[in-house]
Amino acid sequence: MKVFLLVVFFFSFSLMGADSELIFGTQDFTPFSYKKGGVVAGPGVDIIKAVCKDAKLKCSFKFGVWKGIQSVAKKDGGKVNALFFLGKNSARSKWLYFTPPVLTTEYSFFAKSSETLTYKEGDKLSKSIVGVYGPSNTAKNLNKIKKAGGEFTIKSFKDSKTVFKVLSKSDKLRFVFSNKDVGNAIIKKLKLNNLKYIGKYKSVNYYFAFTKSKVSKETYDKFITSYNKLKSTTISKILKKYNMTIAN
Repeated sequence: MKVFLLVVFFFSFSLMGADSELIFGTQDFTPFSYKKGGVVAGPGVDIIKAVCKDAKLKCSFKFGVWKGIQSVAKKDGGKVNALFFLGKNSARSKWLYFTPPVLTTEYSFFAKSSETLTYKEGDKLSKSIVGVYGPSNTAKNLNKIKKAGGEFTIKSFKDSKTVFKVLSKSDKLRFVFSNKDVGNAIIKKLKLNNLKYIGKYKSVNYYFAFTKSKVSKETYDKFITSYNKLKSTTISKILKKYNMTIAN
């Protein structure tokens, strides 16, 4: 009996201490998250800091390659216990608690300025090569379009900047499939003036998420309570500053 109580006590103590600090992992995902002066910045950081301050939670940030950041978050003993920004899907919901949707953006197609097609849902994009950053949720959505009858070839790239550079500088791609805000930010930053947005596939919400194995329900609830409290005021103002749309 004493051994059982000791095990229960140890487990409870470990869980209580496991999320004494929320460590949010993110990637180079301009304009949503990026490094500025060596520090992680962007609307996600501003919102998280405001919510953590209100909830009296200690929060910090870890920046890296997205695949690696997610791997650390999944791993027992991994220091990352929260993630941002990311789309919600059934596979991720198995190991993550999600916040309410934070902002709304869209998955879209881009092409050279000389392209005459304006994309509409259902277009087959016949005999085209479409570039996408993957593996990613964006790439999964492009695969859905292909499975629904798209007659194009998918070419994956290691990051979003590379795929837009290839579209701009060669004839290897006809289109790029990307988050609209990410695509526009890359085009502006890299001065890819021969590229343009050609149409929306669908709207998409982005979220913050917490690892179920490392973050207690109590800590999650504290964050959500403060998030809901600040949504229509502080969070709305932060997203307006970045010209982004708050999720309903």
